[in-house]
Amino acid sequence: MIIKPVDKNIKKPVLLKQVLKFFNPQPNQNFIDCTLGQGGHALVILERIAPHGKLLGIDFEILVKPQPRLILVQDNFANLKQIIEKHNFKNIEGVLFDLGFSNWQLEESGRGFSFKKDEPLDMRFARTGVTAQEILNQWPEQELEKIFRLYGEEKQSKSISRDVIANRPLETTQDLAKLIYAWKSKARIFQALRIAVNKELENLEKALPQAMSLTEKVAAISFHSLEDRIIKNYFKTNIFSQEHCAKLRVWQKINTKLN
Repeated sequence: MIIKPVDKNIKKPVLLKQVLKFFNPQPNQNFIDCTLGQGGHALVILERIAPHGKLLGIDFEILVKPQPRLILVQDNFANLKQIIEKHNFKNIEGVLFDLGFSNWQLEESGRGFSFKKDEPLDMRFARTGVTAQEILNQWPEQELEKIFRLYGEEKQSKSISRDVIANRPLETTQDLAKLIYAWKSKARIFQALRIAVNKELENLEKALPQAMSLTEKVAAISFHSLEDRIIKNYFKTNIFSQEHCAKLRVWQKINTKLN
């Protein structure tokens, strides 16, 4: 199942009603939330699977307080199989992905996810790995052009990458926002950098086959065409694959406009 909302600024939990309808969580079932965030989806599901059902919540940073039956794991969902083996998590009814960045990351993390703020160009979901500042100031022009074009779907990728090289060093979100203001490409360039920093598409491609081998119910909420394309193509290609799918399933796609 793919749930693809239109409004990109909605706060979590996104499409809670649709997620609950799809999963239909029942007492004593077990679920996995691969993008736990602040627990918007997870805590509602956890309540519905009482008294003995468990929920395994994964994220790069844990923002939810520990509580009974909620297993908190600070990790990358690309390591899904390894995580469930480590925690001996079995009898999984459904797996949820709510992709992209959270409202907390955008508004409170201070890591430069928003071009409306003046923050360091970090953009990391975790505190490890390359930062957006390092990419902008150290990567060659052809690599910058590539990520702007592929991850931002930016038509002016060559011109913008040349401008970045000519105006190094860039240290804050406003340094970058002012540089690309004339191109009217702020959202696309910030998206491209965030995806590159966190290897979002690579992690998704690794996680999907793992999730689909665990259960017949996998829901993915996607916010842009790159995620949507990967999920849609994978579901369609592997829907009948015994290697990747726990059971035979019916694939469905839901496009929903959020108010």
